[in-house]
Amino acid sequence: MKILKNKFTNTTTYQLRYVLLYIIIGALLLGSIIAMPALTGMRLSEAEQASALTSISPDLHLANFPYHLLQGLSVHLLGLNPLAIKLPSIVLGIITAILITLLLNRWYRNLTAFTATALIVSSVAFLNLTGQGTPDILYVLFPVLMLWLGSQIIDEKPKITTVVALAVTTIISLFIPYMVYFNIALFFLIITHPHLRFSLVQIPKRAIVIAIIATVAMLVPLVFFMEGFEVWRFVGPDLNMMHNAATAWGQIAGLNEPLAWFSLPVLALAAIGIWATFQDYHIARNHIVFILIVVVALASLFFPPFFAIAILLITILVGNGLGFLIKNWRGIFPHNIYATLIALMPLVAFCLLIAMGSINFFYIAPRTITGVHYAANTDYQLLDESLQEGDRLVIKNGAAFYDAAFPGHQVNESLDDLNGGRIISDHPISTNRRLERIITNSSATQAARFYIYR
Repeated sequence: MKILKNKFTNTTTYQLRYVLLYIIIGALLLGSIIAMPALTGMRLSEAEQASALTSISPDLHLANFPYHLLQGLSVHLLGLNPLAIKLPSIVLGIITAILITLLLNRWYRNLTAFTATALIVSSVAFLNLTGQGTPDILYVLFPVLMLWLGSQIIDEKPKITTVVALAVTTIISLFIPYMVYFNIALFFLIITHPHLRFSLVQIPKRAIVIAIIATVAMLVPLVFFMEGFEVWRFVGPDLNMMHNAATAWGQIAGLNEPLAWFSLPVLALAAIGIWATFQDYHIARNHIVFILIVVVALASLFFPPFFAIAILLITILVGNGLGFLIKNWRGIFPHNIYATLIALMPLVAFCLLIAMGSINFFYIAPRTITGVHYAANTDYQLLDESLQEGDRLVIKNGAAFYDAAFPGHQVNESLDDLNGGRIISDHPISTNRRLERIITNSSATQAARFYIYR
């Protein structure tokens, strides 16, 4: 049996197994960029329209400014359309997926890291953030980025660039609503955990000085633009606690909510992860779990938008659960690699079915579940396909967005002084003009979306 093991481990396939996994993950991430528009159906919600208007506004908006800078650039290059609005989230989602893989790869074995990443990236929660043209993706991107950079400092001599990057990332994160609370929790973890505290002391003084200089260099220019900037407006709590908690926690498994963030098998793995966490509670990674549980619980009560950070908590728990299962599963066959591979096949098939089921659910939900497809619509496409030169628009809801999206057409909220050319309205209007056609869409809130008067 030892000979067979040596022969197998000397094969090219075995030696290049992780290279092949990286290629597969890269192909899946690239495919997701191409497939995401089809998965989302290019539907736009009111939140996405508001985000796009903020991004193209000439006024300075410091809240979520990294996202709005990217979205503004995307709209400038591609025009104000659904793809341009969603593209920053898609790109940042891909970066987040890569960072999750890198972070988990520092904490777990490669197989565990890849599998956990695949389960999280294919979850409805992550796909929803990636396919939604709002800054919510930042609530996963920045915590993962900060933890990954922090992991580079622990257990090795940190590079100056890594320390500076972590300092800059932390400062930028302060301009994301509610992220200040995550930073406070992370700081509390560092000063209370002996190993993390020791690692902080070991950072070269030169790296700390450069990080402070870089931080000041970033903050000073912003001070000149902070007139009227109300920081507490971004971090102030929403005190409707019972409703917030019911809505937030209901999103996890779809209780009283139309769209479940995670499938039951993923939540089962997370539950196993909780058990594994308490088995090794002294590990710094598991202390992060305890901190995140507190942060997520408070977010569900006071800061509903910040509850998206629950995705990071589930990510670590799934990693803990998978690591626990794989370790114990492989322990049944400690000296037979072929038996181990055969034994792992059901687990691999199980994870593949979870991922495929989540992606399929994300695709069909807006097309079959009333509460989901009512939250967004395809009105932009309907107008884009129907508009002719000289048409006037009467838009009761979202006039500012359509005015920016179709600058060549006059957009009003009422029928005042609209002479000449056709009139396209999002509601029936009283006019002497003849109703020419009704534009319908069966998958929107109402079948009749626009009325064309000539």
